[in-house]
Amino acid sequence: MPKHPKLDNEKLKEKFKQMQKVFHPDLNKTREKGQQTVSASNASLINRGYRILSNPVERVKHLLYINSGLECPDETVVPSDTSLLMRVYEAREMLSNCASIEEGKSILETNERNLAAEIEKVSDEFAKKNIEGLKRSLAVLQFYEKLVSESKEVCHHLENKGLKAKN
Repeated sequence: MPKHPKLDNEKLKEKFKQMQKVFHPDLNKTREKGQQTVSASNASLINRGYRILSNPVERVKHLLYINSGLECPDETVVPSDTSLLMRVYEAREMLSNCASIEEGKSILETNERNLAAEIEKVSDEFAKKNIEGLKRSLAVLQFYEKLVSESKEVCHHLENKGLKAKN
């Protein structure tokens, strides 16, 4: 379990798959009932851990909780930084006007870079043990994570649209 907000998603996915090969209930059907129950319970915990750790916002919330006991609300906290809100608005406007997969991928790459930069800031605040700074950064991180998700949806939609046009 990482003790900091940054991690290698590919290594996380690899570790998740390794652990699921051991604990997945479908792979433990021949074991006795008690061992099947333990495997199913462990697989459930592994899935939950992976969902938390693979999402940067959930990972930061979890780290805040285990390191300071601070429980963060599930809803997005709106930061008072008007320049951030303007950037988010502009990014969403670009997404809504996106007409090509190339444009969509470019917007996605920009949003992924912004998300990575914010994860760096969160990591810095975490290293300083600055809880207030972490809470502020978490709010910004939530916006960028949502923009990346929305960008992926737009790219997926444009790819499907392109495939249908070719058929």
